[in-house]
Amino acid sequence: YGEHYIKRQDPKGRDYYWATNDPPPQPDGKETDLTELAAGFITVTPLDYDLTRHHALDELRAWNFSL
Repeated sequence: YGEHYIKRQDPKGRDYYWATNDPPPQPDGKETDLTELAAGFITVTPLDYDLTRHHALDELRAWNFSL
């Protein structure tokens, strides 16, 4: 995305900057979120974040917890 900003003022006269980023060019002949949005469709992207430190689980299993 491009990085373009417009300086504006809020109702109290304070300056702020509005991002006016342009989307990247659409690849020819490929179906992407951008091409489908431009064609009037919605897009759904399933995301899954697994922040587990799997390599640390073996060490934790070796700890002797007594509750």
